[in-house]
Amino acid sequence: MKKLWFKAKRYGWGWTPASWEGWAVTLVYGVLLAWSIGRFTNYVVEHAGEPFFSILLPILLHVLWVSFLMGSLMYICVRTGEKPEFRWGD
Repeated sequence: MKKLWFKAKRYGWGWTPASWEGWAVTLVYGVLLAWSIGRFTNYVVEHAGEPFFSILLPILLHVLWVSFLMGSLMYICVRTGEKPEFRWGD
C-alpha cells in the first residue's frame, strides 16, 4: 500500500495533510498564494488612478495563476491521497 500524503476529511469533501509531504505541499501552496496576492495587491495600488482596462490583463493573469495553483494542489491531492467522496462522519 502506498503512503498517503493526504487523508479524506471526516465530514464533507476534501483532504487534510497526513504526512510531512502533505504538509510541505500545503505550505508551498500557501506561500505561493500569499506571494501572488501580495504582488497583485501592490500592482493594483500602484496603478489605482489608471483606467480599468489597463489593469484588466493583470487581473486575468492573476486569475489564471491562482487557478493553476489550485489545479496543481487538487491534482497532487487526488494522486497521493484517499479517494475523494462526500463523507458524513464515521
